[in-house]
Amino acid sequence: SLDADTVSFSVSSWINNFSIGSGDLVYRCRSFSLLGNYSLASNLVSTGTCLTIVSENVGIDLKGYNITGDVNSATDYGVYINGANFSNVTNGYIRNFTIGVYVFDAFNNTIKNLSISSSGNPGVNGNVTAIYSIGGNGNKIWYNNITSMNHTGGGKAIGIAIERSSRVNYIENNSIFYLNSSGTSNSYAIYSTVNNNTYRGNKIYGAVDYGYNFDSALRNVIEFGSVNNTRAYLINLSFSHNNTFREIELQNPGSGYNKVHITDSLLAEFVNMSFPSITFDDSSITSTAYKSWVVTVRNVTNSTNNVLSDVRIKVSDNESVTHRIEFTNGSGYLETIAPEAVNTSASYRNLTAVVQARKSGYLRNNTYLNMSANINVSFILNRDNLAPSITLVSVDAAATGNKTFGFIVDDDSDMTSCVLYVNSAETQTKSDGLSSEGRSNIYQVIGSSGTYSWKIGCSDVNGNQG
Repeated sequence: SLDADTVSFSVSSWINNFSIGSGDLVYRCRSFSLLGNYSLASNLVSTGTCLTIVSENVGIDLKGYNITGDVNSATDYGVYINGANFSNVTNGYIRNFTIGVYVFDAFNNTIKNLSISSSGNPGVNGNVTAIYSIGGNGNKIWYNNITSMNHTGGGKAIGIAIERSSRVNYIENNSIFYLNSSGTSNSYAIYSTVNNNTYRGNKIYGAVDYGYNFDSALRNVIEFGSVNNTRAYLINLSFSHNNTFREIELQNPGSGYNKVHITDSLLAEFVNMSFPSITFDDSSITSTAYKSWVVTVRNVTNSTNNVLSDVRIKVSDNESVTHRIEFTNGSGYLETIAPEAVNTSASYRNLTAVVQARKSGYLRNNTYLNMSANINVSFILNRDNLAPSITLVSVDAAATGNKTFGFIVDDDSDMTSCVLYVNSAETQTKSDGLSSEGRSNIYQVIGSSGTYSWKIGCSDVNGNQG
């Protein structure tokens, strides 16, 4: 079978039938300049770059076969996607290349279900990297298994590297473990110098120097998954601002290391996590970090299980954090974030909080939380049948004239009206501008000097009177 993209030949006689450009089956290392879907038909061995994609819309299914190199130069790649968009490389093994899959200035490609390993010495100026994206946007790096990346000559060993203008990429559900450099350089599970990428569900564990390493990388979202058993820090930030870490399991940094190392980096936020120990190591700016939690309030119902709308949600906590007061919609859902600034002298306590649901006509309901993980709460609000509590506050000192009678109502329901009684006689009724948890005033003209008694009576929306 002749499987090159272009085949030149001459025919002297017709003795046998030949298949020219079978295309979909790949028997050797080659370049792909025509779109199409291709599958490996056997294991491939290469002393340089094996598969190069230069056309858009190329799909290569390795079909469980191996691509094996010899790691003898800095430019040996297992698969090289060179400026080609909308291509896929899936389902196989890539071994012993300086870079397993190299995505260069390419967009919207998918690298999925690959097992990548490498051990060798491409020189101290060449890193051994499983997947390397430079200048690529919208790429998906999914469900890959990266292990035994070993640089024997002293350069870096890297699982996934995202660099130079690579934005809006999705690095998800990859497993990375055992990366090693035999020299003075370090190994990194995920290494990035760029902005606005999403890292989700990746599992990093065992025998790697650093888990996530961000250098001048801004506004990335790193969520779910885990980082366990590194030789140094689990997370390392340097000049990297506004990065959000959400619901990541962080365990067992290297001996003598805290879980997180932050250098000259602003607004690192840790969401729905037991707050990690942090080493701040600033040289030019004062780093800042925040811990926060998302509280999701679900199914705010009455006693007959009808969903209530316009429920007021209030969050208060043991660390004097200021929270937003929001309103649920008709389906009863709310998400609110509770941030707290942390500095080098902070004691890293888990946040405890009270979440309160209120709706006029119903008794308020509180739930108490230890906020060390994602929090979901539900409320049942029962009908308010209690009389309003009224406290008389003050009355003007002037003997006569238009006087202000101040009072405070404490009730779970809104007031429909309040009445001022002077010497037991009803003198004034107020039905607007009334507070159910603060001060209200009623104004009344007193025409002559004397001794007067006064009181306030109020009714709420359920007709309860106090």
